[in-house]
Amino acid sequence: MEGSLPFEQVVIVGLGGITTHLYVPIGELLVHSTGLPKKLVLIDGDDFSERNLGRQGISRQDLGRKKAEFYVQRMGKRFPDLSVMGYPEFLVRKNVDEFIPERSIVFSAVDNHATRLLVSGRVQKFKDSILISGGNEIWDGNVQVYVKAAGRPRTKPIEGIHPEIAQPADKNPGEMSCEERLAMSGGEQVLATNMMVAAYMVAMFQDVVGAWPDWSNGKEVKRVSEVMFDAKEYIAAGYVRSV
Repeated sequence: MEGSLPFEQVVIVGLGGITTHLYVPIGELLVHSTGLPKKLVLIDGDDFSERNLGRQGISRQDLGRKKAEFYVQRMGKRFPDLSVMGYPEFLVRKNVDEFIPERSIVFSAVDNHATRLLVSGRVQKFKDSILISGGNEIWDGNVQVYVKAAGRPRTKPIEGIHPEIAQPADKNPGEMSCEERLAMSGGEQVLATNMMVAAYMVAMFQDVVGAWPDWSNGKEVKRVSEVMFDAKEYIAAGYVRSV
């Protein structure tokens, strides 16, 4: 990963089961790769609950702690050469411009379509964008990459591929009442599926960064920009989603 990219920070939105297996390899890449930002921003308004035990590397002593504050502390100890900051708030329309500024590489690991759409809309406004979105059900998962280089979209946005994201049926948790959030189902999660989503997100990030010089110079680049897999059936498929 030699050469400089036009980005100043990496932003991770959503600090759930996927990010548990994502933040360490991303930290390693940022610290040890030339040209990548040395600033990491973590965003999540949630705190740890019983359903996070066994999947997120926490103990009972961590229950009730804000996830953003927990991971900022953990990342700061592990990667002292990184500048790490966190926003213990949900990403919503009124703060998205502040929390995801221009020149951000964004990883979206949220569990609702409303926030996925919000993040996608934000990065499409930038001159240069890399957005890597990951999500999963119980056994199947999906990772999608959006790239915009020198003002030109090179891949399709996630809502242009998945109509359920273009018209989300769910609500952004930051726009719910406390009672509504408490009533939400946590959703069954499988450790292996979380790990696979994170692994594909890292792999696709490395691939996009490697191809960035060609994209930024206006060359036509064909890259797999979406991966879908079923961990239980041991199958995966990649798709080229070029504009």
